[in-house]
Amino acid sequence: MNTLKKRADFVRIAKQGEKWVSPGLIIQAKRRPLLLSGDKETARFGFTASKKVGNAIARNKAKRRLRVLVRQFANEVDQNLDFVLIARHSTVDYDFAKLTSETKRAFKKLPELIERKGAAK
Repeated sequence: MNTLKKRADFVRIAKQGEKWVSPGLIIQAKRRPLLLSGDKETARFGFTASKKVGNAIARNKAKRRLRVLVRQFANEVDQNLDFVLIARHSTVDYDFAKLTSETKRAFKKLPELIERKGAAK
């Protein structure tokens, strides 16, 4: 799994990307910028959990749950997109089956939203 590390990537996706909001999590996505010669064409994922989620233990648990979801669907997503998964307060205790179905639906719908937005311009 290729992860986002730089704050600039998170900010770019938040400002310019599309967002999918569900009760368990928020997923933001943006088409990748032009690839450099050495870059692989694989989707990149970023994970974040603010202090609103809870204490450090709760934030880490939420991010672990999000990473497991990404591992399940990493091969099924559009490989030319960058994703940021944002934990919500409910992510920690949310039913994992529901969280999985919401994530799968978001990964399917976000590329369609991005294409529609690009076609409208």
